[in-house]
Amino acid sequence: MVYNCRQKFDIISKDIELPAECRSKNCVEEGFLRCSYEFTSDENEKMTVEYTLIIANDKYAPYGIRAVMRDSNLRIIDQSCVYRKFSTISECACKMQMLAEELVLPSVLEYIL
Repeated sequence: MVYNCRQKFDIISKDIELPAECRSKNCVEEGFLRCSYEFTSDENEKMTVEYTLIIANDKYAPYGIRAVMRDSNLRIIDQSCVYRKFSTISECACKMQMLAEELVLPSVLEYIL
């Protein structure tokens, strides 16, 4: 059950210099686009679900979403990722906002996308 839901959407842009050993075919960058919502669990604990844009090395659909659920002590309770699902950042941002509005948990992310 979900109570006291607050949604946040903010865009943070930052250049990230990756170490040379990270520059490989499977390297994934993340962290500059984030969407999150908060809710109170049945045990009356504040929980946060955060979606983050991730970028993989793919020519046609490089963008994906990582979902992380944290408790009030910022411990990770659940997490999930979907890679190479979107062609544009705006498409991915719209999907992240929809996921937050619909209160989608990380455990079902891969089934929805």
